[in-house]
Amino acid sequence: MQVSETDSRRAQTANLQSLIMGYMPARVVHTAAHLGIFDLLAPGPQAAGALAQATNTSIGPLRRLLRALANLNLLEDLPRDRYALTALGDQLRSDVPGSMRNVALMFGGERAWRS
Repeated sequence: MQVSETDSRRAQTANLQSLIMGYMPARVVHTAAHLGIFDLLAPGPQAAGALAQATNTSIGPLRRLLRALANLNLLEDLPRDRYALTALGDQLRSDVPGSMRNVALMFGGERAWRS
């Protein structure tokens, strides 16, 4: 099966968009790690409102962050405005062996962005 010129162009455009907007996933993960979202979800699913209260953040922006994390497959978006860790998101908890939390904090932080 041949790939059409249009399909090839769409794939190239999608790849280019990923390159242009690649900083966004890093900042989303950094922000969630900084707020402790992954640690807060370690015991089990939580409602967005409870997470907002625990992180002292506004519910609207936090919901957008949680949906972005779900889109990155780090969280599972559950019914009734609840969220749970995925296996991938679990690797960003601070208390797991080989945690990637500090890497996310370092590469998504201001110092890395300025350099």
